[in-house]
Amino acid sequence: LFVAEFEETPCGLVSGHADDKGIGHIGAMWVSPEFRGKGIGRALLKQVLDYLLDLGCQQVLLTVTETNQIAIKLYRNLGFRMTGSYKPLRKGSELKNLEMVSE
Repeated sequence: LFVAEFEETPCGLVSGHADDKGIGHIGAMWVSPEFRGKGIGRALLKQVLDYLLDLGCQQVLLTVTETNQIAIKLYRNLGFRMTGSYKPLRKGSELKNLEMVSE
């Protein structure tokens, strides 16, 4: 888990782990609304990607809600692409969590 802070106050976080096949997974990714658009998400994502690469991951997967166009743009700008796979956001939801993979 990587946490971004501003004046000792947490303002963003990202989690990542490698599975037993050497594939990296990004879990939680969040930046406080008042800090969005300031490069914090990009810095957090780069940090966790560097960590996963150091673990030997050749590929990194994540999911993003289909309506979160800002996050999708960030992930694309850092080399992720859609896989075409998705799952419901939660049981009974019409929203989809789209899978993306690093290239």
